Amino acid sequence: MLELNKKSMLVTVNPEKTLSTFKQHIANEGLYFGYYPLDDENQPILYYIQKRVPNLYHYKYGSLDQLISAITVHINDRITYHLKERPRAAIGPNFNALVTGTNNIFSEIDSLTLRLTSLPEKVLQGIMMVPHKDIAKSFLQYLIGHFMEPLFFRFIPLKDATDIQESIRGVKEPSDLLLFGLTGITEIINTEQELIEKWCYKNNIVCHWCLKKTEQDIVHKHIYVPDAYKDIRDTYRNFFWNASDASQSTEQEKELIQHLTKLKERP
Repeated sequence: MLELNKKSMLVTVNPEKTLSTFKQHIANEGLYFGYYPLDDENQPILYYIQKRVPNLYHYKYGSLDQLISAITVHINDRITYHLKERPRAAIGPNFNALVTGTNNIFSEIDSLTLRLTSLPEKVLQGIMMVPHKDIAKSFLQYLIGHFMEPLFFRFIPLKDATDIQESIRGVKEPSDLLLFGLTGITEIINTEQELIEKWCYKNNIVCHWCLKKTEQDIVHKHIYVPDAYKDIRDTYRNFFWNASDASQSTEQEKELIQHLTKLKERP
């Protein structure tokens, strides 16, 4: 990290630093970067910006573009510009997007200033017993529609749920399971818990809250692992994120970049 300001919750970082290393460094400072790419986390931060990789939890923390406060760029190795985020109506075109979207054609990025947040006050884990996967998807849609996006979740079919049913007293009936975790400010998490309980009562679904340390450890073992992260990523990609629309938009942006490049090459 080049510079960390805990008061403003901003950090200036080299864009070539890998995302996984960066997130580990800020976690050691008690801070959090709410970007989980629909990709692995072992690439440089600049890679995700240039590839426009969507944020798995953009509903909760915002898109990657929204998490960038400022960029410092240099042009022809002579002139340096510090581009801060401003309301589009105030300055016109989004120059940050122009710089990051042209893959160093017009300028190169020296540093990024990113927004951070504090580590969550409360983590609440739950296990929902569902008759089939469609109910689990319906529940996730309900969460997102009410701005209660789970930080992690995982659907476990009946054939793989035996060890959980044997270990947790409140989960005895054989069924598919949906494991999920909520994080955030304590008062908000408590409100989200009440809304979830109302949804479960209305839909005749049993939800067990993991309040004991032993239960939390069991759920943690299933949802905070790389395999679970892949499940979440694939679920969002296939169910919540319309990839075709993004693809069409990207093609239009490429055409614009090609046009601007031709203008730049003219004598």
